[in-house]
Order: sequence, then C-alpha cells, then structure tokens
Amino acid sequence: MNTLLMQRKSIDRRIQRVLGVSLLLVCAASYLAVYRPASLARAQIIDDMSDAQLQLDEDRQRASSLDSVRAEVEKLERQLKRFKPLSGRKELPAFHEQLSGLGDATGIRKYTLNQRSSISLATCREWPTDVTFEAGFDDAARFLRRLESIDRLTRVRRLKIDTIDSRQGTVRVSLSLSLFSTEE
Repeated sequence: MNTLLMQRKSIDRRIQRVLGVSLLLVCAASYLAVYRPASLARAQIIDDMSDAQLQLDEDRQRASSLDSVRAEVEKLERQLKRFKPLSGRKELPAFHEQLSGLGDATGIRKYTLNQRSSISLATCREWPTDVTFEAGFDDAARFLRRLESIDRLTRVRRLKIDTIDSRQGTVRVSLSLSLFSTEE
C-alpha cells in the first residue's frame, strides 16, 4: 500500500507541476495576448490625447489673436468705405447719363459733354471729360455739389466760371473732370 501511496503522491506532484506550469503558461499568454497590447494601446491613447491637448492649446492661442485681427480688418473696411470705388469701363455711358441727369435736375442750360481719349495709368484708366453749361450761380453750385456726391471716383482737374449776366447771376461753367476705372 505504501507503494501505491507513493505512486499516488508522485502522480499528485506531477499533476501539481503540470497545473503550475499550465497556470504559468496561461498567465504568460494572457500577459502577451491581452494585457501588454492593451497597455500599449492605452499608452498610445494617452500620448495621442496629450498631443491633441497641445494642439488645442496652440489653436486656442492662435484663435485668441484672430479677435484682434478681425477688429483690425473691420477698422480697415470702415476706412475703405470712405473712399469711392473705381468704376468699370462699361460704366462710362452710365456716368455720362448721370452727369446729364444732374444737369437736368439742377436746371442748367446749354449743357455739352466732350469725352476725350482715355489715359492708361499704372493701376487704373483715366477717362477725361470736358463739361460746359450755363446756369444761374445757385444752380451751378448745386450741380457742382451733386457732382461731388456721385458714388464714383472722379476728380475735377480744371474749373472755370465766367459771368454772362451779372444782374441775373448767370454764369458759364467749364470744367474738366476725370472718371477713374479699372483696366477691364
């Protein structure tokens, strides 16, 4: 019976060793197949999160400067609105009609308009125009004020006012003005 008992103890020890080795193998396999990849993935996620946080902080820093840039752009746009825009070349007939309309609205007489040939400048084109008319002094002044308020970039290059009848306040006005347009 002793031999049987000894054989049984020997078998029990072998089973324990096999179970111990199996347990170690299962633990090692679990570590290699589950825990280690999960730990590496977790570490990668943490690195990605820290990179994303740094990027977010940099973007917030840049975005905070956008407010000052936006304010500066709005300021420049307000300043730009004070300037009259350049007309397109195709707007020249409309400009002449607008001048004629000013003459009709202000009561001037003997209105003539003479378009001269255009001059090419570095950034735009200049369209010189000579205008002559007769009117009362107040009507001539009203025409010139309305000419100044036209929403196109114009310059009066020469203005000459001669008296026709001093008792009635009638004058003859000759002016050279230029309309500026894009090179279209």
